[in-house]
Amino acid sequence: MKYLKANKLFYDKYLYKLEIHNSLAPIFRNKNFPYAREVLDKIQFNLEDSGNLFFKLGRLLRQVSNNDFKEAKYLLSEFQNQDNYTIRIQSPSLNIYTNNKHWLEKIATYSSNTITLWNPISLNIEPNVIITQDQKPYQYKITLTSKVDEAFGMWADNNLDKVWIGKVLRECIRTRQYTQGMYFYLRDEKVLHLISIMIGSSIKRVDKIVCNDNIDK
Repeated sequence: MKYLKANKLFYDKYLYKLEIHNSLAPIFRNKNFPYAREVLDKIQFNLEDSGNLFFKLGRLLRQVSNNDFKEAKYLLSEFQNQDNYTIRIQSPSLNIYTNNKHWLEKIATYSSNTITLWNPISLNIEPNVIITQDQKPYQYKITLTSKVDEAFGMWADNNLDKVWIGKVLRECIRTRQYTQGMYFYLRDEKVLHLISIMIGSSIKRVDKIVCNDNIDK
């Protein structure tokens, strides 16, 4: 298993993230546990009926390894007996977010498919804060909604001492393309105030960038 450091909260709430690969990961989407139980019961029936592990998804027949089936049953039991966590599916990855590190370590010990466990770079991380190892010239990260006025792109081109925008985002702004989830960086709070006036409706979120040396002060 690989261990990585997270420099911000997951979903502005969780300190820890565990990633597992399992072919049955999609059955846990949206925490629809009755559906997950139904699928697992069908796989068990097929095993007893034919000696093979499989289930049907629409017209597709999905084969399942014994390891994935065993692990999925274990995960279902764990999910139904825990609170305050979030699941995200990026098939075949199953990502679990929580503040309960002991629980994730327990799952990781059981699972042979565990890929990565993220631990926070600091236990004092706050929502909308990104921690860096080194001092950065920019204090804010701005994440955008779907559209940005092209006039902002022209302003940015003339104020490179105040803002950093990548080439792809520059082009998307210039041609009024989709910018949802794309981001850029600002020098300081004074520039943030100005940008909020210019494109406030196009700002999805604002994250403050804090040097690791100062986070615990």
